[in-house]
Amino acid sequence: MQLATRRPAAKALCLFCSFRGVHSSTQTLSLRSLPRPIARRPVPSGPHPLVQTLRHNSSTAQADTPPPPTSLYSPDDIKSYDRLFNAINEKLFAQTVGDSPQVPRETEVILAFKALQRLATNYSAPRPQAAKVTKANPNLNDAILSLAGSPGANVAPSTSKELPPQPVSQSQDTIEAEKEARLNGPVHPLMDMAYHIAIHPYVFISPKVLTEYVKLASILKDPSTLPSVFKLYANKATIYDPSKPASKPSANAAKNAISFQTAKEALQVAITAKNMPLALDIIDNSMSTTAWCRHKLYTKLLPFGGAAAAVPICLWKLSDWLAQFQEQWLHDKAVAYAFIGFMTYYICTGSLGMIALLTWNDHMIRVNWIPGVYMRERWFMEEQRALTDRVAMAWGYKEPQKRGLETGWEWEMLRHWAGVRGMIIDSSDMVEGREMTAEKEAERLAAQESLLGRLKLKLAKPKDTPKPKPKRVFES
Repeated sequence: MQLATRRPAAKALCLFCSFRGVHSSTQTLSLRSLPRPIARRPVPSGPHPLVQTLRHNSSTAQADTPPPPTSLYSPDDIKSYDRLFNAINEKLFAQTVGDSPQVPRETEVILAFKALQRLATNYSAPRPQAAKVTKANPNLNDAILSLAGSPGANVAPSTSKELPPQPVSQSQDTIEAEKEARLNGPVHPLMDMAYHIAIHPYVFISPKVLTEYVKLASILKDPSTLPSVFKLYANKATIYDPSKPASKPSANAAKNAISFQTAKEALQVAITAKNMPLALDIIDNSMSTTAWCRHKLYTKLLPFGGAAAAVPICLWKLSDWLAQFQEQWLHDKAVAYAFIGFMTYYICTGSLGMIALLTWNDHMIRVNWIPGVYMRERWFMEEQRALTDRVAMAWGYKEPQKRGLETGWEWEMLRHWAGVRGMIIDSSDMVEGREMTAEKEAERLAAQESLLGRLKLKLAKPKDTPKPKPKRVFES
């Protein structure tokens, strides 16, 4: 299988074409024609559908716009890499150029990823072929191939008014994500094509688009671009209307949180590829973010708190109803006695249940919390601990009696990474046969060092310079 090395995306008409010369480096590119002329899509009346969308309901807000047909890519388009490249360039990105560019719909991006998935199931790396010169519209070929740095790029620019305008330049977050992706080594050609689709300025990375991207990475077993795409998911500037500037999202917003199921599938791809640094980067960019903590706060803690606050009101109504069936005390006194009894039972049992729920610490196999970590921090980072446990189980011994004996730079990195985040791997309380006093003492010292390291990181902030005291005009 031929792998390609990433290079920075070209700032030109269509960023998707910038990697054309990367994977076809063994071929001598020349002017080649598209399968059929590019037809402009009709400009829809009114605002674009993506103007009214949020990240988690983008598919429902587009109900008024008729979706493209499911057979957008024919079986002939997914027979080879070159055919699919031309088909995606024509059907997805042709509408982003010209005098009236349009933003691709979410369904069109998903169909492009599904076509890549179908090609990935029976993909073979392209072989060197002789250059083929075909007759086609020279203006159209120069406009498209000049973006990839091919021989047609050096042609003098035409003065025709039909040439498309300059594209939207990349944002700083996209450039940084591109640099991080290049550091991960070679990338599969199909994965590189999908990555350039994701970083295109006009493409909106919705939860469904991210899910299809992770599925493609799972088929190709290539997790090299997943951390950078996860970072772009929350930081990429969004273009709703090409005539207006891009809007910068809030990376810490709850709607920009990656779902636990998507993060788990992405982590499984990194585990299959046996790449621990990428696996830890995936956890850092998914379950360790502020956006995930806020998402969990809004979706789990607030509904639970609202239900807990509504229980006393229900108990008061119940006490008032039960007080009608007695004649020994006054009605108000009977209601007060019944309400006090109900609330005593509710507070006592509820407190014990909350303590048992928050201190539940042995449902993981190899990863445990260091003593002293706050309960709120344990609750917010429980999914991070679950993914870390999956990494430890994948890289460690399968035999329970050998757990804790692993060595190597990967395990040193994993133990340090977990210790800084308040977790300990293979504690003496969770591993059978390690209840000796010496091992417990060594484990306690290691946990203490990790806890001190976490405290130093939290306290390592620039001290606020003291403000000068105002001078008194009249001394007392």
